[in-house]
Amino acid sequence: MHLRTISSTLKKSSKKRSNWCREKKREIESDGKYSEDEKTDLLKKLDDSHENISAIQCLFNPQSFTQTVENIFHFSFMVKNGSAGIKVERNPFVRQGGGSKTPTIRPIPRDCDNPPQPRQAIIAFNMADWRSLCAAYKIDKSDVPHRTGSKHTKKGRNSVAPLPH
Repeated sequence: MHLRTISSTLKKSSKKRSNWCREKKREIESDGKYSEDEKTDLLKKLDDSHENISAIQCLFNPQSFTQTVENIFHFSFMVKNGSAGIKVERNPFVRQGGGSKTPTIRPIPRDCDNPPQPRQAIIAFNMADWRSLCAAYKIDKSDVPHRTGSKHTKKGRNSVAPLPH
């Protein structure tokens, strides 16, 4: 059941991202402040990233470390069966230094001619990592809906507890 929720959320988020890119393309094409070379470069970047969404924004739940781990676990099955992909890429819209690297995810259509090869990886991920990433990416709400009823869910207004110094 939860795998279906993640799949649906990924498709919705990807569609929103595609719509945002389409709107940005219209703005760039109609805006006179860009040279033709700049327009071409920006439009290519939008084409290259139109389906990719932030893995952290989509899968990380700032209210629950446990649910974040579950989301990542279930997403890994989507990658394994070829219905989703993940990669680390630079933010194409940051000019200096090429931008920071960030994990992005995307749905893979069932009728894809060239689906990515299933791969496996083992990652180390703990609560301190979760807190740091939620804070660094300013995650205050997950794309995947929060599930209630868990005894491990944080209560209160401050969703990400500060790290002890």
